[in-house]
Amino acid sequence: MTREIQCVACGKCAGVCPQKAIFLTPGGSRQVRWDQCNRCFQCVDACLRGSLTVMGRLAGVDEIVREVEKDRPFYQNSGGGVTLSGGEPLSQPEFALQLLRRLKERGIHTALDTCGFAPEETVDAVFPHADLVLFDIKQLNDGKHMNSTGVSNQLILANARRVCSRARTWFRVPLIGGFNDSPEEIETLAHMAREVGAEKISFLPYHSGGLTKRLQIGKTSSPGEMRPSPEEQIQKLKRIVEKRGVAVSVRS
Repeated sequence: MTREIQCVACGKCAGVCPQKAIFLTPGGSRQVRWDQCNRCFQCVDACLRGSLTVMGRLAGVDEIVREVEKDRPFYQNSGGGVTLSGGEPLSQPEFALQLLRRLKERGIHTALDTCGFAPEETVDAVFPHADLVLFDIKQLNDGKHMNSTGVSNQLILANARRVCSRARTWFRVPLIGGFNDSPEEIETLAHMAREVGAEKISFLPYHSGGLTKRLQIGKTSSPGEMRPSPEEQIQKLKRIVEKRGVAVSVRS
């Protein structure tokens, strides 16, 4: 991850990069050829200003369980627990399964936050071990879903139905103005939630906080034109869900 505001263009990172993926422009700014980077992180060690950093680290199930156990008193006092989020936790299904099993054996509440794009056998194996599933529903229209995410939503919606029969499930909607915030779309989602037994629909209004992070990992500034839904629209959608007899929350 790069933080350009902290870079003084000293060139030390470029000097140690074995792939020659980092260079200084004639104007004195650092550039990274991300397609050449092999993630050896020698540049991170060489940077004196902290403008190159590694986010996250590798850890095994045993280490994570030991770390979680340190907060057991907090979980007991707050009624909380552990959430597997991401990225996408189901991209590591065996790891997710083992971690959920170990935590449940210790009486720690578990939640799984997922986009739902996973094989049926993964869903059948992993989801029964989660106390709560936070299941993203981005778009019900298959064509729009394909255009915006690159995959069909058919498997996702099928998994949403399967999950509701196996675990407490909340449908979480990353609400984006003009993309998935029409009354008709939310009416259909509320009907589906009631039909399959989802416990709640949670609206998570879009915000632009991730745009700078995209730049820091070498992505374009925005994947497309996105905007938040007006607050009055959000409240209107909330009432639509409530009229269907489904619990609904905003920003939680």
